[in-house]
Amino acid sequence: MGILLFSAIRVKDEACFVGEITQVEQLIKLTTQISALIHETQKERGKTSIYMSSHGQKFFEELQVQYQNTDRLIANVSSRLKVFNEQSERHYFSKSFADIVIEFERISLVRQQAISLDASVTVTIDYFSRLNKQLFKIISMLPNVSNNSNISQLSNAYLNLLKGKEKAGLERAIISSILSLDAVSLTQYLEAISLSAEQNVYFENFILATTTPYITLFEHINNSVATQRISVIRTYVYQQFFNNQQSTNQNVLPITYGGDSSALQWFAASTERINSLKNIEDSITDDLLTLAQQTRTDAFYGLFFYSILVFMAMAMALVIPIIFKKLQRNKKKLDKNINELNLTRDELLASEKIAALGRMVAGFAHEVNTPLGIAIGSVSQIQQIQKNLIELLSQDEVEEQDLLDNINVIETVSSLAFSNLSRAARLVQSFKRTSVDQVSEKSRRYNVKEVLEDVVFTLTSQLKKKAIIVELYCPDKLDVFGQPGRFDQLITNLILNSFAHGFTTDFANEMHNPLIQIEIDSTKNNLIRLLYTDNGKGMTPSTLDKIFEPFFTTSRTDGTGLGMYLCHNIVVNDMHGHIRCQSSLGKGVVFEIIFPCQAVLGLENEN
Repeated sequence: MGILLFSAIRVKDEACFVGEITQVEQLIKLTTQISALIHETQKERGKTSIYMSSHGQKFFEELQVQYQNTDRLIANVSSRLKVFNEQSERHYFSKSFADIVIEFERISLVRQQAISLDASVTVTIDYFSRLNKQLFKIISMLPNVSNNSNISQLSNAYLNLLKGKEKAGLERAIISSILSLDAVSLTQYLEAISLSAEQNVYFENFILATTTPYITLFEHINNSVATQRISVIRTYVYQQFFNNQQSTNQNVLPITYGGDSSALQWFAASTERINSLKNIEDSITDDLLTLAQQTRTDAFYGLFFYSILVFMAMAMALVIPIIFKKLQRNKKKLDKNINELNLTRDELLASEKIAALGRMVAGFAHEVNTPLGIAIGSVSQIQQIQKNLIELLSQDEVEEQDLLDNINVIETVSSLAFSNLSRAARLVQSFKRTSVDQVSEKSRRYNVKEVLEDVVFTLTSQLKKKAIIVELYCPDKLDVFGQPGRFDQLITNLILNSFAHGFTTDFANEMHNPLIQIEIDSTKNNLIRLLYTDNGKGMTPSTLDKIFEPFFTTSRTDGTGLGMYLCHNIVVNDMHGHIRCQSSLGKGVVFEIIFPCQAVLGLENEN
């Protein structure tokens, strides 16, 4: 009877899943049409911007053709949206559908006003951006409608690519208008900069969520001639505005970059890049559709299997109903508890890793703020001295000492700015290596001392709060092959554990020299020995016995109880070594970690 009940539930679940994945497949087909429409509205928006900015002198005939292309896709999307809206069980889809219909009905009026130049470029661009935003609401449903992780991840990458492409299309329209008018306002300048930054954010999120083949295609686009041309023109527009802003207080500043030809060059380069992104977009939709169809096929097989199982269970239930009912009930409870425990453990471990990285980010932000602030102040002072020199040189007579004094100040201040910018650059480089390694699971050759220095350097601001000194003793040329992210996480957790539990606020105030020492050396039998010590408050024997147990902590306000459990997991499971701890109350702590190292022999290709 238990098997019968289980099988019946599974049949119901599989049937629901088949229905869900069928709807996902329909939504993917719908989003394919919507993304094609967005691509056409992006082109219409760019061409309309140049047409209106050139006072109707350019792109009139191209716009007539573009109207036909856009209208054809609007009719197609409208019919598909109507069908999907009638079949969808999600009430919030109806609101989005109604908003899109309203925007579709306004497009004829917007076009008439644009052709007759009765509306401003900004108002016209805003309409197309608003329309695309409504269409994106439909596409943004895709990552959330399926429980399949592969579909959700690829859909998320797809959505970020579309949003980045939309920002690129809007930037195309804005800068096309600027170059056609040969003038730029502060609002346009700030909007152009914002669009460029937003593109980078969306494309970085796309890279994080997508697979290697699409990353390769995207990098090829980033290195293309069109992208380089876009960067040159964009930089020139920014520089022209900045230079003119220094010499005048006007709200609208002139831009000179080749007149009409520059606008056409910009539009052509941007369009080529956007079309290349569209190719990636189309490939992803093909993969999504294939993945949904394959998932639906697997679900059908599952439905068939569990249907057979139902019939078998019914036959067996006639023979031994009582025994199977009891066994099945116990099995379901046990499976549920195990799954919940495993899920909870995995989620907490992931949260602990992210929390450690978050603490590093906070420390990095605090640490890098000071040198950047000093550098900005120094540059500002140099600008003021520059003005003083200009005033001196404009006089009929100039004291040599005045010139020398100003030059000496410039030398001093520039040296200060350079030293602080160098420190900021080192902070950024250190944080970049550490954070990327902790996120990545890839194995590579790395220098142990460099990784240690990066971790300590990244945690400097946090260690300064309790005046903790970290001493490293490690050979300069100790290179190993493994996962530097795991090693980063191990050292970070050990240091943060000492910071939170070894050097508590009351204990740190009583100490004069809080100290952490990390010693690393290699043995003759291809092992790495890491000795980590601190002179903190230490532990009682009962605490020492439980230190590597999950969820055990001596302070619930400063941790989840997973820090040392994660260290043990990294050493034993990821690094295939062992970790031991020695401590007594008031005597600090000693961790001895030993793990194998294939790179001692230089054999990076061995497993």
